[in-house]
Amino acid sequence: MGTNYIAPIWRMPENANKDKFSNYSINAASPSVMSISNPTQVGITSSFSFWLKRPSKTYATRIYNVGTTKQYGWYMYEGASFIRYNGNYLWPKDNPIGTLPEFRAATEIEDEWVHWVITRKEVSATGQDVRIYANGALVYSKDNTTVLGTSDSTLSSLLTRANPSNDNLSSFSVYDYELQLSQVQQIYNNGTPLNEMALSYDDPVSYYLLGDNANLNVGNTGVAIPNISVGADSVFDFDGAIGGALINVGNDSSLNITGSLSVSAWFKTLNNSDTIMIATKDNGGASRAWQLYMHTTGAIRFGINGVTGIAVSSGVYDDGNWHHVLGVYEPSNYIKLYIDGLADGEDTTSVPASINSLPSQDVVIGGYDGYDAAGGRRWDGELSNIQIWDTDLQLSDAETLYNNGQPLTTGTQPQAANLQAWWKLNQTANWEADSVGNWQIPDATSAFTQSFNFIAANSDYIDAGNLDELKNITELSVSLWFNYDSILTSADGLVARDASTRVDGNWYVALDSNNSIRFLLKTANGQDALNSSTISADRWYHTLCVWTGDVMKIYLNGDLDNSITLSNATGTLGSASDIVAIGRRFASSGFLNGKASNVALWSSDQSSQVSNIYNNGTPATSYTNTPQYWYKLDNTAVWNPAPANYWSFPNAGIQVDSGTFNFSN
Repeated sequence: MGTNYIAPIWRMPENANKDKFSNYSINAASPSVMSISNPTQVGITSSFSFWLKRPSKTYATRIYNVGTTKQYGWYMYEGASFIRYNGNYLWPKDNPIGTLPEFRAATEIEDEWVHWVITRKEVSATGQDVRIYANGALVYSKDNTTVLGTSDSTLSSLLTRANPSNDNLSSFSVYDYELQLSQVQQIYNNGTPLNEMALSYDDPVSYYLLGDNANLNVGNTGVAIPNISVGADSVFDFDGAIGGALINVGNDSSLNITGSLSVSAWFKTLNNSDTIMIATKDNGGASRAWQLYMHTTGAIRFGINGVTGIAVSSGVYDDGNWHHVLGVYEPSNYIKLYIDGLADGEDTTSVPASINSLPSQDVVIGGYDGYDAAGGRRWDGELSNIQIWDTDLQLSDAETLYNNGQPLTTGTQPQAANLQAWWKLNQTANWEADSVGNWQIPDATSAFTQSFNFIAANSDYIDAGNLDELKNITELSVSLWFNYDSILTSADGLVARDASTRVDGNWYVALDSNNSIRFLLKTANGQDALNSSTISADRWYHTLCVWTGDVMKIYLNGDLDNSITLSNATGTLGSASDIVAIGRRFASSGFLNGKASNVALWSSDQSSQVSNIYNNGTPATSYTNTPQYWYKLDNTAVWNPAPANYWSFPNAGIQVDSGTFNFSN
C-alpha cells in the first residue's frame, strides 16, 4: 500500500543531488526535520541502514532526534571524522546528552556517499553487542556492552542538521533483527543501492527511500516520506473533518448492483468517537443501498438498504492497526463480515431480497455522497485497496485477500471475473493528473492476473512437449517468476526435463527441501547441482538459472546468488526424450504447490541480460533476446471447455508451438 503524493516541484530530477538509487535524495537544510512513524515492533535487537553524504565534517549530523535536550541514537560528530553511536537507549530519551557513552567508527569519507549500518543485539539481560559497518565493511564492534539501556522509546522524527552546508540522506531502513555481514554487503552492493524489499532476507519493518517517492504534501505543509516496508507504506489518509477528505468514484452501470455483493477494504483508525464510513453507496438519508463502516463501539458493520439487514463484527478494530475487512451479501440468505481472513459477524434474520437500485447515488470512499450532517461521518484514518464484486465471496476468498497481512495488490484476485472495481489508493494515484487539482484514482480491474496457481494435490503441471531446440545444446538459460506455498518433497519442480533414472539431457530447476532453488543438469560427462541462498514461502521471486557448458549460475531477483565451475556436467546437453514440464519434476512426483508466471527458455547464455529479464521486479513484456520458448501463463492462456476441459498455453517465443499444453485446474 503506497500513495505517492506528487507536487510540481518534485517533477524534475536534480542531477546535482543524485543518489545512486534514483535521481533523488533528501537534501537537508539547517535544520531539517522529517516526521516519521515509530516502528513499534522494534526492540533491543535491531539494525539501521542508511546512505549519507556530507559536504563537510565541520558540523554535526544528528539522526533520530526529538529535541535539543534529549538523547539521539547516533550522529556524525562535529569537527571529526567518525560516527558516534550514543547509547543509554536505542531510541531518544530525556537524558542529558553529555552523559552518553560513545561508540566510534572508522574514518568517514568527505563529500562522498557512504553506506552505514548500525546493529544492536541483546545477548544478556543487561548486555548487547554493537556493530557499525561502513561501505560493507565492519569498522567497529563491541561485545556484551552493559552501558546500553534495556528498553526502547517512541521515535517521532528523523532529524539532520547541516551547518553551514547541506547533507544528502537516502534509503533509510529499520530492521527488527541483527543484520549479518553478508546481508550488509548485499545491501551495500558495491556502492549501488538495491531495493531492500526485494532481497533474500526478511524485509525491513520501516523503509524510507527518501528518493523520488518522497514528495511535498499538497499545500506544502511538510514532506511526505512513504515507508515502503510490507503493509506499512504511505496510503490515503482521511482527516474525518466535516467537509473534509473523501473520494467520490462515481456510479457507472457496473456499480449499480442489486444482487449479490462483496466489498473489500484495508483500514486503520484510532477513532472511537463517531460512526465513520469506509465505503458506501448511500447519501446518509433516505436513499441507501449499502454501507461498510465502523460504529462508535469500534465494531465493523456491513449494512444493506439502511438500518435493517446489518452484519456486525464481534471484535472491535479502532486500535490503530491495519486490518482487512470483507463484507458479503447474498439476497434473502445472509450478510457476512470477514475480518483479517476470519469470519467475524453474520446476519441471517433480516436480509433484504435485493439491494435498492440507486443509479443516481455515487459510490464514495471515506464518507457519504454529498452528506455532511452529524459530522459527516467521514473516515478518520487510513484506507487502501477498496474492491467491489457482483458476487458473494467465501471464507477462502477472505483468506486470500488477507494474504497473511499483506494486501494482495498483484496477481490472482478472488473471483476475478466478477471484480467490478478496484481502487488501490497507492502509487498509481496521481495528484497532478488534471487541471482542477483532483486525485486521479485508477480502477485496476482491467489488470488481468499474471500467474497460474498449481495445486500439488491435484498433480497440476503443464506439459510443454519435447522442445527439440533445447536438445544437443552447449548453453541453457531458464527464467521464471514463482511464489510457493510449501515444499512437499525433496525437490518440487518449477521447470524440468527430468526422470527418475536420469540420462544425458536431463535437467531441472526446483524447490529444494532446505528452502532454496536447486539447479541440476546431466550431460554425458556426469551431473552437477547448485543451490541458491534461502528463500521464503508466500513471496514472489524471480530466478534465472544459466548453464554455459562449464559453469552453472543462479540469479535471484536480478542478482547473482551462486555459481560453480563444473567438474562433471560439461560439454553438450544431450537429447533426453523426457518432456519439459512446468510445475512438476518427475512424471508422478515433485509437483509445485504455488504460483508460476513467465517461464522463458533459451538455448544460450543470458547472464548479460539478467537486469532486462528481471525488469526491476516486474515481469518483462519483451526481451532483448527473444526466448526459444516463452510461456507467459497470463490471459493469453485459453480454456478449452467441456468435453476437452484443459488449458492451452501458447508459446510467445521464436519457435513454433509444439502442441497443446495441458493443465488440470
